[in-house]
Amino acid sequence: MRRVLALLLLALWPAAAPASALHAAHRVEDPAYGQILYDYFQQQYFAALTTTLVALDSNALPTQRDRARVMLGVLYLAYDMPQDAEEVFGALLTEDIDPSLSTRIWIHLAELYYRRAQPEQALALLDQRVTQVPDDLRENYHALRTRILMRLGRYDDTLDALAQLDTGSRLNAYLKYNLAVSRINAGQGEAGLLSLRELTALPPGDAEINAIKDRALLALGVHHLRQGEPEQAAYYMGFARLDGPYAELSLLLHARAALDQDAPARALGSLQQLVARPMQYEPVQEGALLLPGVYEDLGDYSAAEQGYRNAIEGYTAHYRYLGTLAEQIRAGGWFAELLGEVPWSTAMDPLPPLVPERVESFVSFRALFASHAFHAAWRNYHELLRQRRLLTRWRAALPAMEQLLAAHETRHQERVPQAHALLAEVDAARLEQQLQHLFERLDAAVQDNDWRAFGDEKETRLLAALTEARALAEKWGDRVRPNVREKLAFYEGLLAWDLQDDQVPRQWQHRKLLNEAQRLLQDTDALRGRVARAATDDSGRLAQWRSALTDLTRAVDELDARGEQLMQRQQVAIEALALEWIARERPRLNGLAAQAWMALSDVQARAAR
Repeated sequence: MRRVLALLLLALWPAAAPASALHAAHRVEDPAYGQILYDYFQQQYFAALTTTLVALDSNALPTQRDRARVMLGVLYLAYDMPQDAEEVFGALLTEDIDPSLSTRIWIHLAELYYRRAQPEQALALLDQRVTQVPDDLRENYHALRTRILMRLGRYDDTLDALAQLDTGSRLNAYLKYNLAVSRINAGQGEAGLLSLRELTALPPGDAEINAIKDRALLALGVHHLRQGEPEQAAYYMGFARLDGPYAELSLLLHARAALDQDAPARALGSLQQLVARPMQYEPVQEGALLLPGVYEDLGDYSAAEQGYRNAIEGYTAHYRYLGTLAEQIRAGGWFAELLGEVPWSTAMDPLPPLVPERVESFVSFRALFASHAFHAAWRNYHELLRQRRLLTRWRAALPAMEQLLAAHETRHQERVPQAHALLAEVDAARLEQQLQHLFERLDAAVQDNDWRAFGDEKETRLLAALTEARALAEKWGDRVRPNVREKLAFYEGLLAWDLQDDQVPRQWQHRKLLNEAQRLLQDTDALRGRVARAATDDSGRLAQWRSALTDLTRAVDELDARGEQLMQRQQVAIEALALEWIARERPRLNGLAAQAWMALSDVQARAAR
């Protein structure tokens, strides 16, 4: 065991040691394109389409824009929007794009022509435009080419194209089955039968491979029955599984093959197993009508009579059940039961799995639940539900945004009057006029050489005091002692000498102070402009935000209403599929019941003889 584990570790070693570690420094470019690819390969086409459109509109794809546009065309094709896809592809082909992208576009355009039932044009595009198939499109390319050649009836070429696909793959098996049926219907029975036999010889695989093998067996059985070869039909039906999706039909064909061989005893076992199954299956309904006939052929008229009565009872009960089911569908209860409680998920999560077994009508609608139309509507419904839930989350955030905007508006309404009041006080002080007057006084003092104008506060007080003392001395005349007059003259001379000694620096200092005051006033003017602009611009911005918030609220409401309508449309589409099936099934049940009543009368008449 240790040796085996060691060998396994050695075998896994290269995968466990990549060339570059994920934690190594690297540059991430266009992450939005990665999300688009993730959604697409998860078959979450609506999320991929939404992400692509948003990324293209917001210029979030600087290096992968062309590839995203190609993906947009592919998504349009997935949603059966060929005109939009062709418009995108056509625009890209007129531009200077990477040649590898051109090849992809031609392949997708060929698929578009094929869907439009123009196989000749589709094949011409593949032959003339595609010279080297990208590795990731190899399977799609050869599958498309196979379908085109099959549509054109070029079956030998179809086989060559089919050989390019991996033998044993589900796609190869599916296309080979379609090719076989097409060749049989076209009169090339032997070639078609050979392909069907090859399919039946495939080794057991997953559910899809096994289902294709069952279908091949059924096709062989139906073909041999139509050709009047019941022995061959019985041979192939003997290999059919009794627990697969086609088990009921296989039992019915096995019984018909036995009856065509005039061997009712061999048909009895298959029919008894068949009628023990639910009456919702169409093969069971047909088997319920065949089984009494087998009893009659075997001479058991009592069992035949009871068999017809059981068939009539089953048809009647199922007819009534379908009527009740139709009422439930119209009332919406059936869809709600089928839907269940959908968990919250985002575009990065897979869609919730379909669990049709949760509804009682699963057996009746088994084929419907397996149809492409149902799954397309089911997927669209859930993707729309996701978007509506996102809208609900956004709507829940809108009240907080409303409160935040209201707070900004209130603050703006309070601050603007306060700012205007402060500016009004500045204007009332007439600071510019006062500053201009000071400049004029400074210029006059400089021109007149008035040294007294440049004293500081202390010197100005001393000068004023000396001037006042001089005036008093002149007024008092001889009463003032000479020494006092001398002191006054001395102090006046000393102060004058001090002021005149640094008169120029004092002038420069005064002018500097006035210039600084002038700059402050200029700053005040700038602030006044900013306040005025803020009062106007902020009001405008707040109005824009208010309008944007109103528009956003309306857009969310409109999108939610639109999403609800689209979800309702998908629900109606699913319900319509179910109602159409019921509308086809009930008349058929009436016909089977009428046949059973007639057969019952015949049996009773023969038994009475």
